[in-house]
Amino acid sequence: MSLLPSVSVVLPVYNGAQTIGDALSALLSQAHIASAMEIIVVDNGSVDGTREVVQRFPVTLLHAAKRGPAAARNAGLRIARAPIIAHLDADTVPSRRWLVELLKPFADPCVIIAAGNTQCYPPQTAAERYIAAHGLYETSRAVNRQPFAFAPSLNMAVRRAAAIAAGGWNEDMLTAEDVDFSYRILKLYGSRIAYAQDAVLFHRSRSDANSL
Repeated sequence: MSLLPSVSVVLPVYNGAQTIGDALSALLSQAHIASAMEIIVVDNGSVDGTREVVQRFPVTLLHAAKRGPAAARNAGLRIARAPIIAHLDADTVPSRRWLVELLKPFADPCVIIAAGNTQCYPPQTAAERYIAAHGLYETSRAVNRQPFAFAPSLNMAVRRAAAIAAGGWNEDMLTAEDVDFSYRILKLYGSRIAYAQDAVLFHRSRSDANSL
């Protein structure tokens, strides 16, 4: 009998052929828990060779017919076998201890949702400098934001049972779906977001103003 994984990593992707290989390589090199992890990549209709890149790795590859990251995350949520779901994006690179640090808060049974520490690569373009100057990816601000604290979806984890009980991700939202998801989780369970400061993940910021 195969041992059930302790964590399911769900990674949505759309046209991420240039970056998802780095994300998957880093996931498969995680410290301590690689054998207790399943990785589920959910393709959202990519046309750039993303699927071919993903198929080089020992992961589960799904296709989400409905567009949007929320629909992709729900597809992964439905088949995930572990009690905790971790999320990251296809344009991120987790540090080697990212996952083990992100899971630490769940040793407390009262913790329902946790957020990791996202660091952007050094800015090169005007858009990247804008993002860096305004702290748009500072998790410590997001988890304490009022009135709507949230765990940014590019670097977070949640108990699978709680995500299902809250109705999953809102597939009608193409942006800010993590704010809505976090709000419903926190309202349902009356809890706070645990900030895992040592769960460091590196993010490639959008490089031009049109993509902000």
